[in-house]
Amino acid sequence: MCAPAVSTTVVREPVKKEEIAIDRVSVVENQNAFGKLIGLKYPADIRAICTLGVKFGSVVAHWQLFPFLGRWGWALTPFGFVPAFLTCCITHNAMHCAMFKNRSAETTFRTVLSLALGHPVQLYNPTHNHNHHAHTQTEDDHSMTDKVQYQRHWMNGFLYFFHCLPSVFKLENAYIAEQYQRGGTTFTRIVIQMAALYSVWAYLIYLDWVRFLACVYIPGFSGIFAILSISLLQHDGCSVSDVRQGKDLDVNSARNFVDPSLNYFTMNNGYHSVHHMYPNLHWTHYKKLHEEIVKPRINPALEEPSIIGYVWRTFFYPGVLPPHRRNKVQ
Repeated sequence: MCAPAVSTTVVREPVKKEEIAIDRVSVVENQNAFGKLIGLKYPADIRAICTLGVKFGSVVAHWQLFPFLGRWGWALTPFGFVPAFLTCCITHNAMHCAMFKNRSAETTFRTVLSLALGHPVQLYNPTHNHNHHAHTQTEDDHSMTDKVQYQRHWMNGFLYFFHCLPSVFKLENAYIAEQYQRGGTTFTRIVIQMAALYSVWAYLIYLDWVRFLACVYIPGFSGIFAILSISLLQHDGCSVSDVRQGKDLDVNSARNFVDPSLNYFTMNNGYHSVHHMYPNLHWTHYKKLHEEIVKPRINPALEEPSIIGYVWRTFFYPGVLPPHRRNKVQ
Protein backbone atom coordinates (compact mmCIF):
# COMPACT_ATOMS: atom_id res chain seq x y z
CA MET A 1 0.00 0.00 0.00
CA CYS A 2 1.45 3.35 -0.97
CA ALA A 3 1.90 5.93 1.76
CA PRO A 4 0.37 9.35 1.06
CA ALA A 5 2.66 12.08 -0.16
CA VAL A 6 4.06 14.34 2.49
CA SER A 7 4.02 18.08 1.94
CA THR A 8 7.42 19.75 2.21
CA THR A 9 5.85 23.10 3.05
CA VAL A 10 7.46 24.44 6.19
CA VAL A 11 4.97 25.44 8.87
CA ARG A 12 6.51 27.55 11.59
CA GLU A 13 5.55 27.21 15.23
CA PRO A 14 4.05 30.56 16.22
CA VAL A 15 6.26 32.71 18.38
CA LYS A 16 3.97 33.96 21.11
CA LYS A 17 3.48 33.88 24.82
CA GLU A 18 1.87 30.74 26.16
CA GLU A 19 -1.83 30.93 26.83
CA ILE A 20 -1.56 29.79 30.42
CA ALA A 21 0.00 31.18 33.54
CA ILE A 22 3.14 29.19 34.32
CA ASP A 23 4.29 28.63 37.88
CA ARG A 24 8.05 29.18 37.81
CA VAL A 25 8.64 27.32 41.08
CA SER A 26 9.51 24.07 39.30
CA VAL A 27 12.33 25.84 37.48
CA VAL A 28 13.59 27.79 40.47
CA GLU A 29 13.88 24.57 42.45
CA ASN A 30 16.27 23.27 39.81
CA GLN A 31 18.59 26.29 39.82
CA ASN A 32 22.28 25.55 40.34
CA ALA A 33 25.43 27.63 40.25
CA PHE A 34 27.17 25.71 37.48
CA GLY A 35 24.15 25.97 35.19
CA LYS A 36 24.12 29.72 35.65
CA LEU A 37 27.88 29.91 35.14
CA ILE A 38 27.82 28.25 31.71
CA GLY A 39 24.88 30.37 30.55
CA LEU A 40 21.96 27.96 30.51
CA LYS A 41 18.54 29.58 30.12
CA TYR A 42 17.14 26.98 32.49
CA PRO A 43 19.81 25.63 34.84
CA ALA A 44 17.75 22.44 35.21
CA ASP A 45 19.27 21.56 31.83
CA ILE A 46 22.46 20.68 33.66
CA ARG A 47 20.81 17.24 33.74
CA ALA A 48 21.05 17.15 29.94
CA ILE A 49 24.70 18.22 30.04
CA CYS A 50 25.52 15.45 32.52
CA THR A 51 23.63 12.90 30.42
CA LEU A 52 25.67 13.88 27.36
CA GLY A 53 28.80 13.43 29.46
CA VAL A 54 27.69 9.87 30.20
CA LYS A 55 26.97 9.33 26.49
CA PHE A 56 30.43 10.44 25.38
CA GLY A 57 32.08 8.63 28.29
CA SER A 58 30.38 5.35 27.43
CA VAL A 59 31.44 5.61 23.78
CA VAL A 60 35.06 6.37 24.69
CA ALA A 61 35.16 3.53 27.23
CA HIS A 62 33.73 1.05 24.72
CA TRP A 63 36.15 2.24 22.05
CA GLN A 64 39.16 1.79 24.34
CA LEU A 65 38.06 -1.60 25.69
CA PHE A 66 36.99 -3.08 22.36
CA PRO A 67 40.43 -4.37 21.20
CA PHE A 68 40.97 -6.21 24.49
CA LEU A 69 37.61 -7.98 24.56
CA GLY A 70 37.79 -9.87 21.28
CA ARG A 71 34.38 -10.92 20.02
CA TRP A 72 32.96 -9.95 23.41
CA GLY A 73 33.49 -6.34 22.43
CA TRP A 74 30.26 -6.61 20.46
CA ALA A 75 28.44 -7.72 23.61
CA LEU A 76 28.72 -4.16 24.92
CA THR A 77 27.08 -2.65 21.83
CA PRO A 78 23.45 -3.10 23.02
CA PHE A 79 24.28 -1.21 26.21
CA GLY A 80 24.87 1.87 24.08
CA PHE A 81 21.15 2.06 23.35
CA VAL A 82 20.11 3.78 26.59
CA PRO A 83 22.55 6.74 26.39
CA ALA A 84 21.79 7.02 22.66
CA PHE A 85 18.04 7.19 23.29
CA LEU A 86 18.49 9.73 26.09
CA THR A 87 20.56 11.83 23.68
CA CYS A 88 17.59 11.77 21.30
CA CYS A 89 15.34 12.99 24.12
CA ILE A 90 17.76 15.84 24.82
CA THR A 91 17.75 16.72 21.11
CA HIS A 92 13.96 16.78 21.07
CA ASN A 93 13.82 19.17 24.02
CA ALA A 94 16.68 21.36 22.81
CA MET A 95 15.18 21.86 19.35
CA HIS A 96 11.92 23.05 20.88
CA CYS A 97 13.49 25.30 23.51
CA ALA A 98 17.04 26.61 23.08
CA MET A 99 19.25 25.79 26.05
CA PHE A 100 21.77 28.65 26.07
CA LYS A 101 21.30 32.40 26.37
CA ASN A 102 24.20 33.17 24.03
CA ARG A 103 23.69 32.38 20.33
CA SER A 104 27.30 31.28 19.79
CA ALA A 105 27.11 29.00 22.81
CA GLU A 106 23.89 27.51 21.42
CA THR A 107 25.56 26.93 18.04
CA THR A 108 28.49 25.20 19.75
CA PHE A 109 26.19 23.09 21.90
CA ARG A 110 24.13 21.96 18.90
CA THR A 111 27.33 20.92 17.13
CA VAL A 112 28.39 18.83 20.13
CA LEU A 113 24.86 17.44 20.35
CA SER A 114 25.06 16.43 16.67
CA LEU A 115 28.20 14.43 17.44
CA ALA A 116 26.42 12.70 20.31
CA LEU A 117 23.26 12.04 18.28
CA GLY A 118 24.94 10.90 15.07
CA HIS A 119 22.85 13.26 12.92
CA PRO A 120 22.81 17.05 12.39
CA VAL A 121 20.32 18.18 15.03
CA GLN A 122 19.19 21.21 13.02
CA LEU A 123 17.43 18.78 10.69
CA TYR A 124 15.11 17.81 13.53
CA ASN A 125 13.15 21.00 12.83
CA PRO A 126 11.64 20.22 9.40
CA THR A 127 10.48 16.73 10.34
CA HIS A 128 9.34 17.19 13.91
CA ASN A 129 8.70 20.84 14.79
CA HIS A 130 7.46 22.04 11.40
CA ASN A 131 5.78 18.86 10.17
CA HIS A 132 4.66 16.49 12.92
CA HIS A 133 3.42 19.22 15.25
CA ALA A 134 1.67 21.08 12.44
CA HIS A 135 0.01 18.04 10.82
CA THR A 136 -0.29 15.47 13.63
CA GLN A 137 -1.84 12.21 12.39
CA THR A 138 -2.98 13.68 9.05
CA GLU A 139 -1.74 12.66 5.61
CA ASP A 140 0.81 15.47 5.67
CA ASP A 141 2.37 14.11 8.87
CA HIS A 142 5.57 12.25 7.95
CA SER A 143 5.05 10.06 11.02
CA MET A 144 1.34 9.31 10.57
CA THR A 145 0.86 5.92 12.22
CA ASP A 146 -1.38 4.57 9.45
CA LYS A 147 1.71 4.31 7.24
CA VAL A 148 2.05 0.77 8.56
CA GLN A 149 -0.93 -1.57 8.26
CA TYR A 150 0.36 -5.10 8.73
CA GLN A 151 -1.61 -8.02 10.14
CA ARG A 152 1.13 -8.86 12.65
CA HIS A 153 1.44 -5.93 15.00
CA TRP A 154 5.10 -6.55 15.80
CA MET A 155 5.76 -5.85 12.11
CA ASN A 156 4.02 -2.48 12.46
CA GLY A 157 6.30 -1.67 15.37
CA PHE A 158 9.48 -2.80 13.63
CA LEU A 159 8.83 -1.49 10.11
CA TYR A 160 7.25 1.86 11.02
CA PHE A 161 10.67 3.56 11.08
CA PHE A 162 11.48 2.41 7.55
CA HIS A 163 8.10 3.52 6.21
CA CYS A 164 8.70 7.01 7.65
CA LEU A 165 12.29 7.30 6.42
CA PRO A 166 11.61 8.39 2.80
CA SER A 167 9.46 11.28 4.04
CA VAL A 168 12.17 12.23 6.53
CA PHE A 169 14.76 12.47 3.75
CA LYS A 170 12.37 14.45 1.57
CA LEU A 171 11.61 16.98 4.31
CA GLU A 172 15.26 17.33 5.33
CA ASN A 173 16.48 17.88 1.77
CA ALA A 174 13.76 20.47 1.10
CA TYR A 175 14.69 22.25 4.35
CA ILE A 176 18.39 22.34 3.48
CA ALA A 177 17.58 23.80 0.05
CA GLU A 178 15.28 26.39 1.60
CA GLN A 179 17.84 27.44 4.20
CA TYR A 180 20.55 27.64 1.55
CA GLN A 181 18.42 30.14 -0.35
CA ARG A 182 17.74 32.13 2.81
CA GLY A 183 21.27 32.06 4.20
CA GLY A 184 21.64 33.06 7.83
CA THR A 185 22.22 31.30 11.13
CA THR A 186 20.17 28.18 10.48
CA PHE A 187 22.04 27.24 7.30
CA THR A 188 25.36 28.03 8.96
CA ARG A 189 24.46 25.67 11.80
CA ILE A 190 23.51 22.91 9.35
CA VAL A 191 26.87 23.23 7.57
CA ILE A 192 28.86 23.30 10.82
CA GLN A 193 27.02 20.29 12.22
CA MET A 194 27.44 18.25 9.04
CA ALA A 195 31.12 19.16 8.71
CA ALA A 196 31.88 18.29 12.33
CA LEU A 197 29.92 15.04 12.37
CA TYR A 198 31.11 13.60 9.07
CA SER A 199 34.73 14.65 9.69
CA VAL A 200 34.75 12.82 13.03
CA TRP A 201 33.05 9.81 11.47
CA ALA A 202 35.57 9.70 8.62
CA TYR A 203 38.46 9.81 11.09
CA LEU A 204 37.00 7.04 13.26
CA ILE A 205 36.34 4.86 10.20
CA TYR A 206 39.95 5.45 9.15
CA LEU A 207 41.17 4.36 12.59
CA ASP A 208 39.01 1.23 12.81
CA TRP A 209 35.77 0.78 10.87
CA VAL A 210 34.73 -2.26 12.92
CA ARG A 211 35.05 -0.33 16.17
CA PHE A 212 33.19 2.56 14.57
CA LEU A 213 30.24 0.28 13.83
CA ALA A 214 30.25 -1.42 17.23
CA CYS A 215 30.91 1.59 19.45
CA VAL A 216 29.47 4.56 17.55
CA TYR A 217 27.20 3.90 14.60
CA ILE A 218 25.02 0.98 15.70
CA PRO A 219 24.26 2.37 19.20
CA GLY A 220 23.53 5.79 17.69
CA PHE A 221 21.27 4.33 15.02
CA SER A 222 19.34 2.36 17.66
CA GLY A 223 18.55 5.59 19.50
CA ILE A 224 17.36 7.35 16.35
CA PHE A 225 15.31 4.28 15.41
CA ALA A 226 13.62 4.41 18.82
CA ILE A 227 12.91 8.15 18.91
CA LEU A 228 11.19 8.05 15.51
CA SER A 229 9.37 4.80 16.27
CA ILE A 230 8.06 6.17 19.54
CA SER A 231 5.55 8.25 17.59
CA LEU A 232 3.72 4.99 16.92
CA LEU A 233 3.49 4.42 20.67
CA GLN A 234 2.44 7.99 21.38
CA HIS A 235 -0.28 8.43 18.76
CA ASP A 236 -1.53 5.11 17.39
CA GLY A 237 -5.16 4.54 18.32
CA CYS A 238 -5.55 8.05 19.75
CA SER A 239 -8.00 10.69 18.56
CA VAL A 240 -7.00 13.23 15.91
CA SER A 241 -7.30 16.75 17.25
CA ASP A 242 -8.67 19.49 15.00
CA VAL A 243 -6.62 21.94 17.07
CA ARG A 244 -2.86 21.49 16.78
CA GLN A 245 -1.73 23.26 19.94
CA GLY A 246 -2.92 25.38 22.84
CA LYS A 247 -5.47 24.86 25.58
CA ASP A 248 -8.15 23.57 23.19
CA LEU A 249 -6.09 20.67 21.88
CA ASP A 250 -7.75 17.30 22.45
CA VAL A 251 -5.65 15.72 25.21
CA ASN A 252 -6.74 12.28 23.98
CA SER A 253 -4.70 12.81 20.81
CA ALA A 254 -1.59 11.41 22.50
CA ARG A 255 -0.61 8.55 24.78
CA ASN A 256 1.36 9.55 27.88
CA PHE A 257 3.98 7.50 29.70
CA VAL A 258 3.87 8.72 33.28
CA ASP A 259 6.50 6.58 35.00
CA PRO A 260 8.49 8.96 37.27
CA SER A 261 11.83 7.23 36.62
CA LEU A 262 11.35 7.34 32.86
CA ASN A 263 10.46 11.02 32.98
CA TYR A 264 13.38 11.87 35.22
CA PHE A 265 15.95 10.43 32.83
CA THR A 266 14.18 11.49 29.62
CA MET A 267 13.50 14.98 31.01
CA ASN A 268 9.70 14.64 30.93
CA ASN A 269 9.45 13.29 27.39
CA GLY A 270 6.67 10.98 28.56
CA TYR A 271 4.15 13.81 29.01
CA HIS A 272 3.18 14.01 25.38
CA SER A 273 -0.27 15.61 25.41
CA VAL A 274 0.91 18.73 27.20
CA HIS A 275 3.95 18.84 24.93
CA HIS A 276 1.65 19.08 21.91
CA MET A 277 -0.38 21.74 23.69
CA TYR A 278 2.67 23.89 24.46
CA PRO A 279 5.56 22.62 22.32
CA ASN A 280 7.89 25.56 23.02
CA LEU A 281 7.52 25.35 26.78
CA HIS A 282 10.51 24.15 28.80
CA TRP A 283 10.28 20.53 29.91
CA THR A 284 10.44 21.40 33.62
CA HIS A 285 6.81 22.56 33.44
CA TYR A 286 5.34 19.46 31.88
CA LYS A 287 4.75 17.25 34.92
CA LYS A 288 2.87 19.96 36.81
CA LEU A 289 0.80 20.92 33.78
CA HIS A 290 0.02 17.30 32.99
CA GLU A 291 -1.41 16.87 36.48
CA GLU A 292 -3.38 20.13 36.31
CA ILE A 293 -4.79 20.30 32.79
CA VAL A 294 -4.32 16.88 31.14
CA LYS A 295 -5.04 14.29 33.81
CA PRO A 296 -8.56 15.60 34.64
CA ARG A 297 -9.58 15.43 30.94
CA ILE A 298 -7.74 12.47 29.47
CA ASN A 299 -9.02 8.93 28.97
CA PRO A 300 -7.26 6.97 31.77
CA ALA A 301 -6.30 4.30 29.22
CA LEU A 302 -3.97 6.86 27.62
CA GLU A 303 -1.92 7.21 30.80
CA GLU A 304 0.56 4.35 30.69
CA PRO A 305 2.56 3.55 33.84
CA SER A 306 5.35 1.75 31.95
CA ILE A 307 6.65 2.19 28.41
CA ILE A 308 8.38 -1.20 28.56
CA GLY A 309 5.19 -2.88 29.70
CA TYR A 310 3.23 -1.15 26.95
CA VAL A 311 5.68 -2.25 24.24
CA TRP A 312 5.70 -5.83 25.53
CA ARG A 313 1.95 -6.35 25.63
CA THR A 314 1.24 -4.32 22.48
CA PHE A 315 3.79 -5.85 20.13
CA PHE A 316 4.86 -9.15 21.71
CA TYR A 317 2.55 -10.75 24.27
CA PRO A 318 -0.28 -10.95 23.66
CA GLY A 319 0.62 -8.61 20.76
CA VAL A 320 -2.81 -8.79 19.15
CA LEU A 321 -3.76 -6.29 16.47
CA PRO A 322 -5.64 -3.37 18.10
CA PRO A 323 -9.34 -3.05 17.15
CA HIS A 324 -8.82 0.23 15.26
CA ARG A 325 -6.40 -1.56 12.88
CA ARG A 326 -8.34 -4.72 12.11
CA ASN A 327 -10.25 -3.36 9.11
CA LYS A 328 -7.26 -1.82 7.30
CA VAL A 329 -4.47 -4.37 7.19
CA GLN A 330 -2.24 -5.18 4.23
